[in-house]
Amino acid sequence: MNKKIIILITTLLMTFSSVFASINQTDMSGNSNVGVNKDAAFIITTLKYEPYPVNAGDWFDVWIQVQNIGQNDALNSKFEIVPEYPFSTNENSSQSFNTISGTINANKNLKSGEQNPQENIVVLKYRVKVADNAKEGENNLKFKATISGVNVHSYDMPIYIDKTKTDFKIVMRDVNSRRTTFSIANIGEKQASAITIQVKDDSILLDKTNAELILGTLNIGEFSTMSFPIIPNETIKEITFDIGYTDVSGVRTNIEKTVPVKILKEDETADLSKSNLSLTFYERYSKELYGVFGLIAGLLIMTLINKRKK
Repeated sequence: MNKKIIILITTLLMTFSSVFASINQTDMSGNSNVGVNKDAAFIITTLKYEPYPVNAGDWFDVWIQVQNIGQNDALNSKFEIVPEYPFSTNENSSQSFNTISGTINANKNLKSGEQNPQENIVVLKYRVKVADNAKEGENNLKFKATISGVNVHSYDMPIYIDKTKTDFKIVMRDVNSRRTTFSIANIGEKQASAITIQVKDDSILLDKTNAELILGTLNIGEFSTMSFPIIPNETIKEITFDIGYTDVSGVRTNIEKTVPVKILKEDETADLSKSNLSLTFYERYSKELYGVFGLIAGLLIMTLINKRKK
């Protein structure tokens, strides 16, 4: 065979081998990292992470699929998240498997109804926290795979960090014997929709069926009012509210806010009727009305008596 052709074929084979051992996946669209150890070969794929995008200071879950596309089984495999800034975890960052079947055994043990073998696939889940001061944008979460103690591949998973949440402030406005009114304002940098407000301890309510209110949407800087039937009790110094809302990325979020309050005890609530909150005209002026009716009745009786004397 021509010497130049032999050199060309050898070069192509070496190039192919090098490419196979270092295919990279840097997105969420199904590309993969491949690690090779003899006849065991891993394709590593990021399936998803939730929520998307993630917020600084929050936890998120990431799912990773590892597939052995080599013919032989992978023995004593270990997979681990490498917690480097801006990512960390207080959970077990590594997962181990005694055996991950190769394609020979996976096809041999193909189960009824399976079109493709699953025995050579494992799905890993990790829970990871983003640093409070993490910068917005794409950041790489590092992942490492080993077989029998040999590092076969390191994989960078791109995680997109963005600011999608907002914040609220609640203050007490007014109170009477029936209802306590509060103001809630969106003091964050994002819109909040489908807002619900719930009194966490419903034992302080006159009517527990009114423990939750639906407010709708609050844009940045907007506020709304809400009222709850809180039992008058001067021992209540603060109330905790659970605020649920949907952020701009469509993720449902819950936060708690504790508000200082001053709720008068029950025998003092009569003085609050001067606030005229939720009182009918009759309730407000009942004593005066009784006096007027009595005066009119007395005049009528005196008029009738005078007519009879004449």
